[in-house]
Amino acid sequence: MLKIGITGGIGCGKSEVCRLLEANNIPIIHADLLAREMIDSHEGIKSQVKKIFGDDIYLMTGKLDRKRMAEIIFNNDQAKKQLNSIVHPHVIAYQEAELKKLEASQQYRFAGVEAALIFEAGVEKQFDIIVVVAAPEKTIVKRLIKRDGITKDDILNRIHSQIPLADKIKRADFVIHNVGSLDELNHKVKRLISWLNNQER
Repeated sequence: MLKIGITGGIGCGKSEVCRLLEANNIPIIHADLLAREMIDSHEGIKSQVKKIFGDDIYLMTGKLDRKRMAEIIFNNDQAKKQLNSIVHPHVIAYQEAELKKLEASQQYRFAGVEAALIFEAGVEKQFDIIVVVAAPEKTIVKRLIKRDGITKDDILNRIHSQIPLADKIKRADFVIHNVGSLDELNHKVKRLISWLNNQER
Protein backbone atom coordinates (compact mmCIF):
# COMPACT_ATOMS: atom_id res chain seq x y z
CA MET A 1 0.00 0.00 0.00
CA LEU A 2 1.38 3.39 -0.98
CA LYS A 3 1.27 5.91 1.87
CA ILE A 4 0.54 9.45 0.69
CA GLY A 5 1.21 12.58 2.73
CA ILE A 6 -1.07 15.45 1.66
CA THR A 7 0.12 18.87 2.77
CA GLY A 8 0.35 22.49 1.67
CA GLY A 9 -0.10 25.97 3.02
CA ILE A 10 -3.02 27.23 5.10
CA GLY A 11 -6.07 27.96 2.90
CA CYS A 12 -4.71 26.09 -0.14
CA GLY A 13 -7.51 23.51 -0.17
CA LYS A 14 -5.96 20.33 1.31
CA SER A 15 -9.28 19.33 2.90
CA GLU A 16 -11.16 19.66 -0.38
CA VAL A 17 -8.54 17.55 -2.18
CA CYS A 18 -8.85 14.91 0.57
CA ARG A 19 -12.65 14.93 0.32
CA LEU A 20 -12.35 14.23 -3.41
CA LEU A 21 -9.82 11.43 -2.79
CA GLU A 22 -12.17 9.87 -0.21
CA ALA A 23 -14.98 10.03 -2.78
CA ASN A 24 -12.71 7.86 -4.95
CA ASN A 25 -12.33 5.22 -2.18
CA ILE A 26 -8.90 6.35 -0.98
CA PRO A 27 -8.97 6.41 2.86
CA ILE A 28 -7.62 9.58 4.46
CA ILE A 29 -6.46 10.09 8.05
CA HIS A 30 -7.07 13.73 8.99
CA ALA A 31 -4.09 14.48 11.26
CA ASP A 32 -4.97 18.17 11.79
CA LEU A 33 -8.52 17.29 12.87
CA LEU A 34 -7.10 14.56 15.08
CA ALA A 35 -4.72 17.05 16.73
CA ARG A 36 -7.67 19.38 17.46
CA GLU A 37 -9.65 16.53 19.03
CA MET A 38 -6.69 15.27 21.08
CA ILE A 39 -5.86 18.72 22.46
CA ASP A 40 -9.45 18.92 23.77
CA SER A 41 -9.85 15.37 25.09
CA HIS A 42 -6.48 13.67 25.79
CA GLU A 43 -5.79 14.18 29.50
CA GLY A 44 -2.00 13.74 29.12
CA ILE A 45 -1.86 16.43 26.44
CA LYS A 46 -4.16 18.77 28.38
CA SER A 47 -2.09 18.62 31.55
CA GLN A 48 1.14 19.38 29.63
CA VAL A 49 -0.50 22.26 27.74
CA LYS A 50 -1.82 23.74 31.02
CA LYS A 51 1.62 23.41 32.62
CA ILE A 52 3.17 25.57 29.89
CA PHE A 53 0.34 27.96 28.96
CA GLY A 54 -1.65 28.10 32.22
CA ASP A 55 -4.97 26.53 33.27
CA ASP A 56 -6.96 29.37 31.68
CA ILE A 57 -5.80 28.38 28.18
CA TYR A 58 -8.80 26.01 28.39
CA LEU A 59 -12.36 27.35 28.40
CA MET A 60 -15.01 26.39 30.97
CA THR A 61 -16.27 23.79 28.45
CA GLY A 62 -12.93 21.95 28.77
CA LYS A 63 -11.98 22.87 25.22
CA LEU A 64 -8.88 24.81 24.24
CA ASP A 65 -9.27 28.57 23.87
CA ARG A 66 -8.17 28.42 20.22
CA LYS A 67 -8.35 32.15 19.60
CA ARG A 68 -6.04 32.85 22.53
CA MET A 69 -3.66 30.02 21.65
CA ALA A 70 -3.46 31.25 18.03
CA GLU A 71 -2.53 34.74 19.27
CA ILE A 72 0.26 33.21 21.39
CA ILE A 73 1.79 30.72 18.93
CA PHE A 74 1.60 32.80 15.76
CA ASN A 75 3.62 35.53 17.47
CA ASN A 76 6.03 33.29 19.37
CA ASP A 77 8.04 30.58 17.62
CA GLN A 78 9.20 29.02 20.88
CA ALA A 79 5.62 28.64 22.15
CA LYS A 80 4.58 27.07 18.85
CA LYS A 81 7.45 24.56 19.07
CA GLN A 82 6.47 23.70 22.65
CA LEU A 83 2.84 23.08 21.68
CA ASN A 84 3.85 20.96 18.68
CA SER A 85 6.28 18.92 20.79
CA ILE A 86 3.38 18.00 23.09
CA VAL A 87 0.79 17.15 20.44
CA HIS A 88 2.77 15.80 17.46
CA PRO A 89 4.12 12.56 19.02
CA HIS A 90 0.56 11.44 19.90
CA VAL A 91 -0.80 12.29 16.44
CA ILE A 92 2.14 10.62 14.66
CA ALA A 93 1.78 7.43 16.75
CA TYR A 94 -1.97 7.31 15.99
CA GLN A 95 -1.56 7.86 12.24
CA GLU A 96 1.18 5.20 12.05
CA ALA A 97 -1.11 2.69 13.79
CA GLU A 98 -4.03 3.58 11.48
CA LEU A 99 -1.89 3.21 8.35
CA LYS A 100 -0.73 -0.22 9.57
CA LYS A 101 -4.35 -1.28 10.08
CA LEU A 102 -5.33 -0.10 6.60
CA GLU A 103 -2.33 -1.92 5.08
CA ALA A 104 -3.11 -5.12 7.01
CA SER A 105 -6.70 -5.08 5.69
CA GLN A 106 -5.27 -5.51 2.14
CA GLN A 107 -8.24 -3.57 0.81
CA TYR A 108 -6.47 -0.46 -0.40
CA ARG A 109 -3.74 0.31 -2.88
CA PHE A 110 -3.32 3.82 -1.41
CA ALA A 111 -4.04 5.60 1.87
CA GLY A 112 -3.42 9.23 2.71
CA VAL A 113 -2.70 11.45 5.69
CA GLU A 114 -3.83 15.09 5.55
CA ALA A 115 -1.44 17.18 7.64
CA ALA A 116 -0.40 20.83 7.37
CA LEU A 117 2.97 20.30 9.07
CA ILE A 118 4.47 17.19 7.42
CA PHE A 119 7.75 18.98 6.61
CA GLU A 120 7.74 21.11 9.77
CA ALA A 121 7.34 17.97 11.92
CA GLY A 122 10.04 16.15 9.92
CA VAL A 123 7.80 13.13 9.17
CA GLU A 124 7.99 13.11 5.37
CA LYS A 125 9.95 9.81 5.46
CA GLN A 126 6.80 8.17 6.85
CA PHE A 127 5.30 8.47 3.36
CA ASP A 128 6.04 7.00 -0.06
CA ILE A 129 4.61 10.03 -1.86
CA ILE A 130 4.14 13.66 -0.83
CA VAL A 131 1.37 15.68 -2.50
CA VAL A 132 1.45 19.45 -2.00
CA VAL A 133 -1.70 21.53 -2.53
CA ALA A 134 -0.73 25.10 -3.44
CA ALA A 135 -2.35 28.45 -4.21
CA PRO A 136 -1.08 32.04 -4.63
CA GLU A 137 -0.89 34.15 -1.46
CA LYS A 138 -3.52 36.61 -2.78
CA THR A 139 -5.99 33.72 -3.30
CA ILE A 140 -5.26 32.30 0.17
CA VAL A 141 -5.86 35.67 1.86
CA LYS A 142 -9.19 36.12 0.02
CA ARG A 143 -10.33 32.59 0.91
CA LEU A 144 -9.45 32.86 4.60
CA ILE A 145 -11.00 36.30 5.10
CA LYS A 146 -14.21 34.87 3.60
CA ARG A 147 -14.02 31.51 5.44
CA ASP A 148 -12.71 32.46 8.90
CA GLY A 149 -13.32 36.19 9.10
CA ILE A 150 -9.75 36.84 10.28
CA THR A 151 -7.64 39.86 9.39
CA LYS A 152 -5.10 39.97 6.59
CA ASP A 153 -2.28 40.47 9.14
CA ASP A 154 -3.34 37.36 11.08
CA ILE A 155 -3.44 35.35 7.85
CA LEU A 156 0.03 36.54 6.79
CA ASN A 157 1.38 35.67 10.27
CA ARG A 158 0.01 32.15 9.88
CA ILE A 159 1.36 31.77 6.35
CA HIS A 160 4.82 32.96 7.42
CA SER A 161 4.86 30.68 10.48
CA GLN A 162 5.03 27.67 8.13
CA ILE A 163 7.80 26.55 5.77
CA PRO A 164 7.43 28.67 2.58
CA LEU A 165 5.07 27.07 0.06
CA ALA A 166 7.75 27.35 -2.66
CA ASP A 167 10.03 25.09 -0.55
CA LYS A 168 7.23 22.56 -0.03
CA ILE A 169 6.58 22.51 -3.79
CA LYS A 170 10.27 21.73 -4.45
CA ARG A 171 10.09 18.77 -2.06
CA ALA A 172 6.80 17.38 -3.42
CA ASP A 173 6.33 14.36 -5.66
CA PHE A 174 3.10 15.81 -7.06
CA VAL A 175 1.69 19.37 -6.87
CA ILE A 176 -1.94 20.44 -7.21
CA HIS A 177 -2.32 24.17 -7.95
CA ASN A 178 -5.78 24.96 -6.57
CA VAL A 179 -6.62 28.24 -8.26
CA GLY A 180 -9.86 27.59 -10.12
CA SER A 181 -13.32 26.12 -9.63
CA LEU A 182 -14.27 22.94 -7.78
CA ASP A 183 -14.72 21.23 -11.18
CA GLU A 184 -11.14 22.14 -12.11
CA LEU A 185 -9.91 20.82 -8.76
CA ASN A 186 -11.83 17.58 -9.29
CA HIS A 187 -10.15 17.20 -12.69
CA LYS A 188 -6.70 17.74 -11.08
CA VAL A 189 -7.46 15.15 -8.37
CA LYS A 190 -8.43 12.65 -11.07
CA ARG A 191 -5.06 13.36 -12.73
CA LEU A 192 -3.37 12.68 -9.37
CA ILE A 193 -5.22 9.34 -9.02
CA SER A 194 -4.23 8.37 -12.55
CA TRP A 195 -0.58 9.27 -11.74
CA LEU A 196 -0.75 7.25 -8.47
CA ASN A 197 -2.01 4.23 -10.38
CA ASN A 198 1.18 4.33 -12.45
CA GLN A 199 3.48 4.37 -9.40
CA GLU A 200 5.21 1.21 -8.25
CA ARG A 201 5.44 0.33 -4.55
